[in-house]
Amino acid sequence: MAIEGLGYSVCGFAFSGEEAMTAIGAQRPDLILVDIHLRGEMDGIELADKIASRFAIPVIYITAYSEWEILERAKITDPSGYIVKPVRDRQLQVSIELALERRRRERDKTAVLERYRKTIEHLQIELDERTRGLEAAGKALSSAKKEVARKTVKLEELRLELQEVNKSLINVAAHMARTREELELELAAALRLRGLPILSKLRSDPAFEHYRTELDMLTMHMGQLSMSLTNGAQTFGVLSTSELRVAALTKDGLTSEEVAERLHLSPATVKTHRRSIRKKLGIQRTHTNLSTHLLSRWGQ
Repeated sequence: MAIEGLGYSVCGFAFSGEEAMTAIGAQRPDLILVDIHLRGEMDGIELADKIASRFAIPVIYITAYSEWEILERAKITDPSGYIVKPVRDRQLQVSIELALERRRRERDKTAVLERYRKTIEHLQIELDERTRGLEAAGKALSSAKKEVARKTVKLEELRLELQEVNKSLINVAAHMARTREELELELAAALRLRGLPILSKLRSDPAFEHYRTELDMLTMHMGQLSMSLTNGAQTFGVLSTSELRVAALTKDGLTSEEVAERLHLSPATVKTHRRSIRKKLGIQRTHTNLSTHLLSRWGQ
């Protein structure tokens, strides 16, 4: 009557621990008031312990016992309250409200912990995905290293081929006793058949893109030298090293300002080199575009 007078509903009664466990399993109340002294084999403290382990429902003890030993046993079960008879309405109300508020807070805490758990699981999934991404990146890096090693081997092979070309040129020089015409023809053949094809390979290989200007310069220089030796005489002057660099970049379509920036020269110096190149190639008095002429003469 006191409980209902406070606005709460009573869902059932039990006079022994065994009856109480059956009723609790059926009704699932929000709060249980347990007298320490019960009929049957278990007392109220044992009942409260079983309730805590099986149902996790808050318990308030109501008893006439106030001995220290009984209180110590009751504390072990972590009750939500302890009311000593005779029961007063105000004391009952405060105990019930405190017990229900404690349960609400525990539920809120459980909900927060559950959100934390799900967040941690989500973060773990993301971590696993990123770990797999890093592993994939590591494999890609390993593959790239193998590719670099393969290109290094290829570069070494090309270097050895160039050494062979160099040996051929040295051998040609060692036979100066031959006639000038024979020497020039042999040298031109070596340049065309061995030197220029190797340079062409290097120019077309993306791994040597950084050395494109120097390779173009060597190609033009070898081509010019080969043509001069084949024709037996040079119609125009040989380009200097600086002019070859300017010609190589001009052939790629760069303006005088872009060439100057690339070679760290002034635009005026580049224009002077371009005039000298046109003069040596015999196109200084025509409207022929220098870049187009260089492309037609030495190709891409």
